[in-house]
Amino acid sequence: MRKILDKYLWRSYRKISTVSYWVIRRFTPTGKVVLALMFFSGLLGIDIQQVQSYQLFIISFVLIAIAFISVLTKKCILKADRNLPRYACVNEDMQYQITLYNVGKKNIGKIFILDEAADPRPTLQSFINTQEPRNVTRSRFDRFFRFPRWRWLLEKNTIVKPIITEVETIKSKSQVIITASLKPLRRGVVALKTIIVLLPDNFGIYCAIKKIPCYQSLTVLPKRYSVPSLSLSAKRQHNQGGVNNASSVGDAQEFTSLREYQAGDSIRNIHWNSWAKTAQPVVKQYQEEYFSRYGLILDTFGNDDKLEQFEEAVSIAASYVYSLNELDTFIDLMFVSDKAYQISSGRGMVQRDNMLEVLAAVTARKNKDFNNLLSLITKNLNILSSAIIVLIDWDKNREALLKLLQLNNTPYHAFLIRSNNNAQAKVSYHEYNITELYVDNIETGLSVL
Repeated sequence: MRKILDKYLWRSYRKISTVSYWVIRRFTPTGKVVLALMFFSGLLGIDIQQVQSYQLFIISFVLIAIAFISVLTKKCILKADRNLPRYACVNEDMQYQITLYNVGKKNIGKIFILDEAADPRPTLQSFINTQEPRNVTRSRFDRFFRFPRWRWLLEKNTIVKPIITEVETIKSKSQVIITASLKPLRRGVVALKTIIVLLPDNFGIYCAIKKIPCYQSLTVLPKRYSVPSLSLSAKRQHNQGGVNNASSVGDAQEFTSLREYQAGDSIRNIHWNSWAKTAQPVVKQYQEEYFSRYGLILDTFGNDDKLEQFEEAVSIAASYVYSLNELDTFIDLMFVSDKAYQISSGRGMVQRDNMLEVLAAVTARKNKDFNNLLSLITKNLNILSSAIIVLIDWDKNREALLKLLQLNNTPYHAFLIRSNNNAQAKVSYHEYNITELYVDNIETGLSVL
């Protein structure tokens, strides 16, 4: 019975959102005012004795009707090309260029341009199965009709908000380059499918729409915080990987001495000039490589009620990827998705932009197999100088993770992201180096460290 009701609600909300999108796109700000006047005067005009309301309804209706008929003749023949940057970042407005080609025989007057992303409305399965994080605090009315869930899923799927750009005139057989804007709202990869051209009528009330196919994808990187420098007493560890890794951090730019060849030495290390002079094989002796290596451990284990904490955890992890930019520092991002992942970043290795791309797409896992993460960390303990851990919950598995680092004498700092629900249980962390941060107050919590 509940599934039947949910299916009905989902269809109803989709239809309502379709009408809402149509009004938002088709009517200009002036047109929305005229439409509102027509609606409210129509309600009051039911009583024919209300002459002024009736007259206002007629006038606004006629204006909209004339505008609707006039845009039927509005046509344009345009081609478009979009020049996107490689990345955008949450809460940082992004500007980019769109080139419009008027291939028609007539000049095009004032028009409006905006991009169209993929449909953010949730699927039926998502609407039925996904729990809104704050569902437990909702009223019975909200839990029954599930409109807050619909609205939350809609916001969750809306990665960018297009901003309308006005274009004055495009002459026949010519092109113009305009600067368009997007406001990134969520991390992720967004598909920009079409460029929408809005052709307003002469009264500036109603718009005809022309869609120009122009598919591109854009990666929106996680939100950035100003994170503190943590005093982790990170020591420079010996790491295998040869001279390539060491030279990238400045520890072995050239060999330190020469010695006689020994069985097992690489042919690439032979010093051919010395061999020619001494008639004995001589090899180059290199300095051992030592550098700092930070483990950045992201907790991805959480149900739907932990999604807000997870998003903030990803943002904090991304912020440390930005901030740990010393040349002699390597970062190992470790988390579990469909399998356990370890992504190493540093000079001579994966670029940190690629690590940020991974964080832009990572998702939370409902599977509670935390042992996969523990196994990954155990395997890499010997190469880590220190660790930064971002947790979204606290239980025996998370506690075992911190104990593992303590037993190995690995310096660490853990962040525990908590919801703003005051009813949640208070836990003592006196044994561990943990900082509590709350979802709606992350920046303040980081600033006091």
